[in-house]
Amino acid sequence: MTPTQGRAFLAVAIEGSFTGAAKRLNLSQPSVTTQVGLLERQYKVELFHRIGRGVRLTPAGNALLPTVRRLFTSLDEATAYLEDLRGQRQGYNRLCQVGNSHAGRHDARRPR
Repeated sequence: MTPTQGRAFLAVAIEGSFTGAAKRLNLSQPSVTTQVGLLERQYKVELFHRIGRGVRLTPAGNALLPTVRRLFTSLDEATAYLEDLRGQRQGYNRLCQVGNSHAGRHDARRPR
């Protein structure tokens, strides 16, 4: 399954139609239909029952849905994390020591 196919599957499952999924993804309806069709043909499985203009998940689609949801939830979380990082200042702290490396320590061999 490609990410494009996974997103199409998830959007159709959420929206209950290919048209709704296309609107959600800002794609054409034939594009979404093609992606889901490729996924179903590649794995020889029916993921949706087509009912008029709507769809209903098959048992296989219902079983796949939680995994695909987790996949894209994780991807969204990773993207949000990276965007948070972009807003933070990145750089290095450089520490250095000036003077005697024993500064502030009493050396019993030296008289005070």
